[in-house]
Amino acid sequence: MQGGSEDKEDNAAAGEQKMANAQQRPCLVLYGSATGNAEEIARAISQEAPNYGIDAQYACLDQFKKAELAPGSVCIFVVSTTGEGEAPENCSRFMRTIKKKTQKPTMFQEILFTCCGLGDTNYSNFCNTGKFVNRRMCELGATKFYKECEADEGVGGLEQFIEPWKDGLWGPLRIALGMDDAKDAMVAAPAAEEAETPVTAVPSSGVQAKGGASSGDGVAAAVQSPSRLTLRPAGAAGALPAGANGSDLA
Repeated sequence: MQGGSEDKEDNAAAGEQKMANAQQRPCLVLYGSATGNAEEIARAISQEAPNYGIDAQYACLDQFKKAELAPGSVCIFVVSTTGEGEAPENCSRFMRTIKKKTQKPTMFQEILFTCCGLGDTNYSNFCNTGKFVNRRMCELGATKFYKECEADEGVGGLEQFIEPWKDGLWGPLRIALGMDDAKDAMVAAPAAEEAETPVTAVPSSGVQAKGGASSGDGVAAAVQSPSRLTLRPAGAAGALPAGANGSDLA
């Protein structure tokens, strides 16, 4: 009899723990992409999320209403920059919406977010779309739960910026989703002093170099595994025609 009572208590405790770790908010991975890389990065994040117990949906930013960008959402933006600092067409509606000066500063007050911008410092208005989304979300009341990433195609492959940022994403994301307490996070969150600092690049030499650029969406990325991206450079076959802003590699 005593054993049966202990089993019930263990099962109850396990049930309570399961409920404590259940995802409490919707997770959306929203992209603005001109030629494929930003979309592939967003897809890779959504595909890797279940490994951390997270249910994430990904969608084009111009579908943000369809994707229910509702109060309580946790959003991961992945956006590239094109032309002379313009946003890709498939996020133009969203950009027009958040640009309106008549929007209330409480528009997104219950939303948590982070932003990954892609660009190229060889062109003007580097990572303009990512910087704008990051700034306007804050101005409209959203709260940043994880540092932004600005990946620079101009100083090497996007992977050296994207991978360390993505590797550090999961702990803060689980906390934002109500799955972990900060002290019990499954993956360590970035140091407090880095919270407002763009992610740093880790070159192949292993020496950490200061990063913080957003890369164009360039040629479509090829996902070779759920956790590692292989993104082809803008100059590869299928890249944008001459005259296009490299920061548009999206």
